[in-house]
Amino acid sequence: MRYLILLLTLLIMTSCSTSDEDAQQADNSDGAIHEGLIASIIKSESRYQILVISNILMEDIETFTQEEIYELSYHYDSSLYNLSKEKVKNLKVGDYVQVHWDGHSQEDSAPPQRSAEKVDILTIKDDHYTHVGIIIEKSNTETETTQRILVMSHISSEEAKSSTSRQLLELADQNSDHEIAYYSLAARNLEHVKVEDRVRVIWEGNEEMSSPPGRVASEVVLLLDK
Repeated sequence: MRYLILLLTLLIMTSCSTSDEDAQQADNSDGAIHEGLIASIIKSESRYQILVISNILMEDIETFTQEEIYELSYHYDSSLYNLSKEKVKNLKVGDYVQVHWDGHSQEDSAPPQRSAEKVDILTIKDDHYTHVGIIIEKSNTETETTQRILVMSHISSEEAKSSTSRQLLELADQNSDHEIAYYSLAARNLEHVKVEDRVRVIWEGNEEMSSPPGRVASEVVLLLDK
């Protein structure tokens, strides 16, 4: 009798342990998180949607039309999330959010459409440095694996096209509004950009005391030119 009770106890404990492991595996595999900026909110009688785009800041799109924002979203990790009226009422364009969704079900569209299970508003940490501008020069460095770009702010692609690098450097010397700097990055991370492209460079905050300063970039994001 004692043996039978012991056997039953072991079976119950094994069953509970297996159930707990299965539940934990389900929690780890079923769910996905998407962090990004709410670039647009679409409200209609039948549904509410938010367009979330990763790796951009509000300053990158604040002068863009809705059509330009959607065109920009094609080049980023982005998605449209369906929300209830109750969930969307506390959200606004410009919020940086963390969207929880099931990780599987999405409509085959561009950008994809998903159902959001939960949306958390996050605070953007000011622990990175950014520089938005036009690439006016792109060159190889002493190593084959690294390239360097010269980026200048507050000019257009047309200005970059019609001016020499020397003329633009002189312009930057005369006007401090034109931030200009060299950025070094792995060559494979610069294959998607070229001279005259508008980009947002994320860099690490340290720079060489040169003119223009030399900086190490962690990411270069191609932006829709205006």
